[in-house]
Amino acid sequence: MQNWTGGKKYADTNWRVLSCNKPGFLLIVSNNIENVSGFYFILRLEGDKIIISGEGNGDQAVTDAVFEELRRMNVEEFKLLVAQTQRADKEKLIGKANEGF
Repeated sequence: MQNWTGGKKYADTNWRVLSCNKPGFLLIVSNNIENVSGFYFILRLEGDKIIISGEGNGDQAVTDAVFEELRRMNVEEFKLLVAQTQRADKEKLIGKANEGF
C-alpha cells in the first residue's frame, strides 16, 4: 500500500487515503483520533462506476455522511486521488534517499 501522507477531510473528520500498485483501488481509513475510530472504506473502480464498501466502529451519522461524500465522487476525482497517493509516496521515497547523502 502507498500512503498519501497529507490525508483528506470528509464530513469534517480526518482520514488517511491509501492506494496500491494495482490501479482502481483506494482505502480510506479513519485517523483513529476522532469519533470514527477503526472505520475504513474501500473504493474500487469498475468501468465507469465506483463501488464503495465500509466497515468498522464509530458514529453512524459521521460514517453515513462520509459515505455520502464518497458516493458523489466521480471517476476523474477517484483517479486524481489515486495519482495523489502515488505521487506522495514517490516524494517520500525521494526524501528518504536524499537524507542518506
